[in-house]
Amino acid sequence: MRKILCLLILILCSPCWADAIAHYKMNDNAASTTVVDTTGNHNGDFNDVTGDANTSAHSVAGKIGTALEFDGTDDYIVIVDHDDFSFGDGSNDSSFSISAWIYIHDTSKFEVLSKRNTTTKEWRLGTGIPGLVNKMTFIVYDESDPSAPDDYILIDEIPLLNTNQWYHLVVTYNGNGSTSGLDMYVDNSPEPHGHGTGGSYGAMNNTANNVNIGKAKSAQLTDGFIDNIMLFDAVLSAHERQRLYNNGNGTEQLADLNQVTRNPRRSVTSPLPTRSRYEF
Repeated sequence: MRKILCLLILILCSPCWADAIAHYKMNDNAASTTVVDTTGNHNGDFNDVTGDANTSAHSVAGKIGTALEFDGTDDYIVIVDHDDFSFGDGSNDSSFSISAWIYIHDTSKFEVLSKRNTTTKEWRLGTGIPGLVNKMTFIVYDESDPSAPDDYILIDEIPLLNTNQWYHLVVTYNGNGSTSGLDMYVDNSPEPHGHGTGGSYGAMNNTANNVNIGKAKSAQLTDGFIDNIMLFDAVLSAHERQRLYNNGNGTEQLADLNQVTRNPRRSVTSPLPTRSRYEF
């Protein structure tokens, strides 16, 4: 009986990382373009169109260990498309979260993570969105009709983030198909924000787009550093956000978190008035 009880306690108290889709520590510093996903599933490939694409040419002091630098011109990381990165089937959405440490040189061009191209889109986190330039914005798209104007829901930060300063950024979406399901946290605090909608949002679609770190499309890139970026297929709890922030020190150890909760939640921050519609 004691053995059974101990086994139950071990199961209930042990972390479970099925919800961690990808984790890029950004400590890569080698004569290689590979950016390692520590889950072992989705390594990325650093691109520098006019320079040296080896990670050794882009490794800089980071928030935790080292980070990778992006020049705002032609640097980005490509991660090959996989169903793990899609959170909608055209009818219903599922929850997901993004966590990253960011250091912005230019607020008009800082793309953290996206799954989109010029014509088909799923989701995006960055500052280069027309009409919302300089604002960190998290947006999910309904591409049921790619030829029509964008249908989307979004959340954007108010006030603006500063340049040349490390921030811990977390965004979450609980999959409810509404702006109320989108939340943003900066340095473990709910970020004052606005919400926006375009068209008639239903759900994301599973497209063949690759995932990009540091890029949304060809003219929308990143100028600054990105460190320790993680993607989860659940909404991060307050406890997990706190452990990731770690009193401003961050952590690269998934074992420092408990299991990611699947219970949706929304920010306590009251939304500000909605934004005008733009094509993103």
